[in-house]
Amino acid sequence: MKSVITFRTERKVPRTGLMLVGWGGNNGTTVTGAIIANRKGMQFRTKEGIVKANYFGSVTQSSTVLLGNDSNGKEVFIPMKDVVPMVNPNDLVLDGWDISSMNLADAMERAKVLDIGLQEQLRPHMEQFVPRKAIYNPDFIAANQSDRADNVLTIEDKWAQVEQIRADIRDFKAKEKLDTVIVLWTANTERFSSVVEGVHDTADNLLAAIKRNEPELAPSALYAVASILEKVGLSHSQLSAATTAPTAGKHVCHCATVSGTLTLTNCLFHLPTTDYLHQWLAAEHLCSRSAGAG
Repeated sequence: MKSVITFRTERKVPRTGLMLVGWGGNNGTTVTGAIIANRKGMQFRTKEGIVKANYFGSVTQSSTVLLGNDSNGKEVFIPMKDVVPMVNPNDLVLDGWDISSMNLADAMERAKVLDIGLQEQLRPHMEQFVPRKAIYNPDFIAANQSDRADNVLTIEDKWAQVEQIRADIRDFKAKEKLDTVIVLWTANTERFSSVVEGVHDTADNLLAAIKRNEPELAPSALYAVASILEKVGLSHSQLSAATTAPTAGKHVCHCATVSGTLTLTNCLFHLPTTDYLHQWLAAEHLCSRSAGAG
């Protein structure tokens, strides 16, 4: 089986916003702290000595690409970030949602991921950040999250929740004068969702299922639909079931974000509406079933 993928990018680097779902969690605070630490050129002491903030481990920022050979036959490598115009992570504008109202400085301290010396430097820069109200469905996440769920949308209608997330994206984009927005899932892993015929199998069925408040629709699905309808970038580590919406020209990417590790990806995939819907739904359906859903 042979696949042909066409990469397409613009030459002008856009002013880009990053909205994190689960902004106040271990992953969200670590990503935010890492970006600020690099932006400010922070250094901190560890048991191994002084460490300067860096993007080691980032595919786009730290890896290299073989360009070719020089006149002596020696291989020449260049940083991946220099191959095409790419957003510098230090330039990202940050925002997001969380079920906890705790500011990000306190949330960072609660997470206990970053070294204390770095936390002390980051605190004045992070305490200004307070997450937006998030979608909360206790049926899809661990019960131990209920104690911190004091910053949740009170509306229970799922379509109204999607519309609120869309409004948040538009508000962020307008206030910060952004060219584009990426929504990144950094929240808790959800339980697997059953793949229900007439709910998750087509874009039309999915939208109709949201509007009739079907129970087997996870928050991750609602954030994904809201992002796609707003035509913003979506980077998702896991979706509980097939999730899509009928909008063309999306940037879609799957990546894992784990505590202490910052993975920055630049998704350049564009698919026409029909191809996008079919390929996305097929992939999500297979992934969900192979993992034991349905």
